Amino acid sequence: MTNANYQAILNTVDSFPPLPSTATKVLQVTATPESSAHDLMEAILPDPAMCTAILKVANSAFYGRPREVDSLDTAVMILGFNEIQSIVLGKAVFDSFKNVSNKHREIDLFWSHSLTCGLASKIIAEKFSLSPGTFFIAGLIHDLGKLALLLTFPKEYAPDIWFVNQNFHNITNAETEKFTLSHGQVAARLLKRWLFPPSLISSTEHHHAPELATEHPKLPLIVQLADFFSYLIENESLLEQNPINDIQNITLPNLQTLWAQNKMVWQDTMLEELFSQLQLDINNNSGLMAILST
Repeated sequence: MTNANYQAILNTVDSFPPLPSTATKVLQVTATPESSAHDLMEAILPDPAMCTAILKVANSAFYGRPREVDSLDTAVMILGFNEIQSIVLGKAVFDSFKNVSNKHREIDLFWSHSLTCGLASKIIAEKFSLSPGTFFIAGLIHDLGKLALLLTFPKEYAPDIWFVNQNFHNITNAETEKFTLSHGQVAARLLKRWLFPPSLISSTEHHHAPELATEHPKLPLIVQLADFFSYLIENESLLEQNPINDIQNITLPNLQTLWAQNKMVWQDTMLEELFSQLQLDINNNSGLMAILST
């Protein structure tokens, strides 16, 4: 049965079509140091829907720019390669999972959780002067393996069990025991198929165990904290009973040690400040999901 489950997962991953050609071209351009802004625009211009999405995101509260971005070349020049790549990959991911049924309430909650994690990752990255676009997409895609497992095992991987309140209750061990692979491992295989950057593959695979990441360990560390923030957004009643720092110490007891090992400064007031900012950003970015998913 174990081998059958493993093969079923591989078959699901192999059944996914390649990323849209626009996303593939953008990945190629952004991975080439000699690429120019003109090269990036040439990769995007043939795709009117993607151009529209980029301009909508560029003019949304996500970036909060005081002046309107009215053309693709302006968006590329102002936002830069990493930010454009994050928008393109975000839309490509939404498009690739449109075939996942929305009949479950938990599917909507899944995307809401993913977007919140992306926003939280962006906020944390900005505090540490890291690329916000890269961290946004890392947070957005961190749980994609859950959707692939749902497609593989539509009855056994029931969303009302596996999608809800499982983030910090040994879910990876339970998944590995029952299905042979965790959602992080499944997502890593899918992202490899899609030729995602190694840093994003590693971050997605290890967001529950960032100490195992060998590629850019700050990515999964920040996504792990962002995932924790997303969990609190969905369970805010916990904050009525306990300070956020106490919840973090119980839920992620090794987090501060891992941050210190990666030379990331931890401040006692940081969690409250970042979480408050996330609450504001969620309200301000309520239309972002609609942009990426249409």
